[in-house]
Amino acid sequence: MIALIAQQVPTLAVPDIQWSAIAPLLVLFGGALVLLTIAALTTTRLPKGTETVITIVTALATIGSSLALRGRIIDAKRGPFQAIAGALTIDAFSIFVTCLISVGVIL
Repeated sequence: MIALIAQQVPTLAVPDIQWSAIAPLLVLFGGALVLLTIAALTTTRLPKGTETVITIVTALATIGSSLALRGRIIDAKRGPFQAIAGALTIDAFSIFVTCLISVGVIL
């Protein structure tokens, strides 16, 4: 019976995900998630400046991963590319905007 059901279920087509292409966004969202989790699960006050340090480290890590990705974009052989089955286009402008947002987070 189970074998019959398994034969009828088609395989799910999933896109190929280049994790390095979305690393800056994952770092930025991950840092925000860490801050949200800390705020939600702690009852005591953290030492003064802890949230600020986490925010700045997250923004600097986002800038670092964006600049690492920039090296891939400015390579004449590779150039801009699409990630997650064309859902995201990674080019110099998107990296600039990501860095600009991160600088805004630091300020």
